[in-house]
Amino acid sequence: ANNGTTEDGSYWIDMDGKYLAWTLQTATDAASSAKYRTLYIAGDENMADFATEKSAPWYSAEVVNTLTSVTFADNILTIGENVLHRDSKVESITLSSNVTKIPESAFAGTALLENTSAYEAGMLIINNLLLKVDSRRKNVEMFEIPFGTTLIAAGAFDGCDLIKELWVPSTVRAINDDAFAGLTAPSGKSTLPCLLPVEKSQSMPRKIRLCQLYSKATSLVK
Repeated sequence: ANNGTTEDGSYWIDMDGKYLAWTLQTATDAASSAKYRTLYIAGDENMADFATEKSAPWYSAEVVNTLTSVTFADNILTIGENVLHRDSKVESITLSSNVTKIPESAFAGTALLENTSAYEAGMLIINNLLLKVDSRRKNVEMFEIPFGTTLIAAGAFDGCDLIKELWVPSTVRAINDDAFAGLTAPSGKSTLPCLLPVEKSQSMPRKIRLCQLYSKATSLVK
């Protein structure tokens, strides 16, 4: 398949040794008669990265203007760079709770990320994956990430420069590079180590620029 695939159907491609498959479907809104598209993405568990949004094989002006819903197969663990970058009509994204990496460019510019007023409790969380914090509502001195969260995506805390204490639940398994890029380190410290329990299969950034970080246990220490 070539970039600009606009017709409904299922496709696949080999991207530098990584298998990528996708299905495009068109539906019509019964009330307005407007057409909208859905996209299902499957393939290898670690997706290939795209240099720009236009490098994605499903990218075309027609698809971008009608694509509203995207579902990633349950086996996909790492999302590719620029996979839906600037697909401005996308308002629904379905991800497995096992995802361990979401680059900041993956969903940037989508309606889902940009419409911060729709974030529940000021946070965009999909299936226990923390994608974004609304810096206008949640830029407070003490911030507690909800228990059950498993991933903190890259760029999640952009603009949250007032946070001085960040409480992270023990359920978090992965913190992506630059997840805390918007936070400020305590006076006299440029970085602090992350104190979270991490599975051996996961990796933590060696250096994280952030405020005072606390790991919150599942129960009170006796």
